[in-house]
Formats: sequence, structure tokens, C-alpha cells
Amino acid sequence: MRYVLTILLCLPGLLLQAQGDAVISQYILQPFLFNPAAAGSADGLQAGALYRNQWGGLEGSPQNFLIQANNVTNNQKIGYGLWIGNDSWGPYKQNQFFGSFAYRIKAGKGHFAMGLQAGIQHFNTNWSELSAFNAGDVTFTDNSGNSAIIPNFGAGLYYKNDKLSAGFSVPRMLGSTVFSDKDLTQINYYTVNADYRFQFGEKFGIVPATLIKWTKSSAQVDLNLYLVFAKSIWVGAGYRSDKSANFSAQYHLTKGNNNFKLAYSYDLANGDYRNVTGSGTHEISLSYVLAKKPSAPTSPIAPTAQ
Repeated sequence: MRYVLTILLCLPGLLLQAQGDAVISQYILQPFLFNPAAAGSADGLQAGALYRNQWGGLEGSPQNFLIQANNVTNNQKIGYGLWIGNDSWGPYKQNQFFGSFAYRIKAGKGHFAMGLQAGIQHFNTNWSELSAFNAGDVTFTDNSGNSAIIPNFGAGLYYKNDKLSAGFSVPRMLGSTVFSDKDLTQINYYTVNADYRFQFGEKFGIVPATLIKWTKSSAQVDLNLYLVFAKSIWVGAGYRSDKSANFSAQYHLTKGNNNFKLAYSYDLANGDYRNVTGSGTHEISLSYVLAKKPSAPTSPIAPTAQ
């Protein structure tokens, strides 16, 4: 399998300065994947998986698979969890394993949490899979591969009640050189997320949400709006600052203290990339919550008790 090096080098944040984490459209469902302080925020056991296939029409396009589980102690003071991720695109593969700990404080009708995470990242490449745009250029096509294991840490703050969720995190606190001979570095970055649940009557709600990621040299802003019908069906649309759009649907099945969520998103690349990348991006997310007490039936859009 061969890949065009020129395309990869033109995609910001992927090769020469890798953030190390996938872009996620369904961030509202599993904030624990980017903020360790969200461990235990479901007030019970939460387990989830997410798969993302980006630019399906392009050979060697990015693919991401993540699984996570987090829980909270019976006294609601300690959240804990772990997540595992696998990212690949072209000749590049990354495996991640992180464990998290969060200390929760009762604050008003919700909880405020401070969280830490620690783990390792395994980077692996096979540069021989690249095809150079200029014949004879062996910068990346010298038939060699690289492998590296790097530890990293993260921290975050998170607040949640039955309507508002908001957080700040530094998922990767250590910026480091991954492969010095290829000038491939991983840069630390920051995130802010927020969503608010407006309720209108018993069966209709509106949820605006945002996720902002930035580094010292770039930023990405996601803006989403969800409409909630009959307590269980979410439909939404969003805009990303790279001029791409996404459309999503979620189904929430709640029975007692059990909550199951199935979500699908379709991302449409902006005009500059659409002709190159072919079909859009598909993302599917599964999440299950076993709360420590049944959900309060007062809100059609708050699936777990707070």
C-alpha cells in the first residue's frame, strides 16, 4: 500500500507536529476521553467505545478506535477510570493507554472535580509505505521504520450538574520529540468544553455544545447544536473551524438506572479537501451507564441522576 507524501505533509497537526489525539465529533457523550476530571461524572459505571473512519475515499486515511471505562466510589468523592486508543493513518500508528483519577467536591446541585491521568504512548511507523512526490527524495522513503514508547501525563477540571457540563484540560502535558531524525514531535495542547441543556416542556430540549482545542500556534473550535425529542432521540449539526460540517443522531435508552446511548456522526470536509478526500468521515459511538441510583424523571435530557 502506497501513500502520497505531499498530501500528508499538507494536513496540519498530523505529521510533523502531532497532537496525538483524534478529532472527535461525539465529544459530548464521552468527555472522559479528553478530560481526566470527567472520571465518575456519570455518577456510576460508564463504559464506552468509539470508532472513527476519516476521509473514507482516501487510501491510508486516518482511523481511530477508543474504548474507556470509568466509575465513582459509593461516597461520590473519587472518580477513576482508564482508556485505550489506537490511531492509524498511512504509515503511522499510535497506541495509547491511560489511567485516570479524579477528586470530586459537591458544588451546588452538581460536582466539581480535579483530575489527573498518566499513561504511555507507543508510536510505530513504516516509512517505506510512502511514495515521494519528487523522485529520489528519501527523507521519508528510505525503507526504514521507527518505534518509540513515551510516557505522558494530563490534568483537568470539570463541573457537572443536571443541565450544565463544563471543563478545562491539558491531556498531554509533556511535549516531546518522537522521532528526531524525521523531526516528528508531539506538542501539548489544551481543551475547553461546555454544553447546556435547555428544557421546553416534558419532551423537547435544546443542547448547545462546544469543544475548543488549541496549541501555542493553532486552534480548533467545534460548535454543535442538538435537538432532543421524546427524552431519547437527539439530532444535531455542527461546524468546525476548519470549515467542515458534521451531522449526528443519537438514541438514548433509559430504564431505571441503566442508560444506553448509540450515536452516529457524518463529517463533511470543506471544499479545499473534499475533492481529495473522497467520501466524508463516519463516526459511531456506544456508551453504557449503570448509575448508582435511578435517574430522576424530571428532565428529558439529563440521562443520569446528579
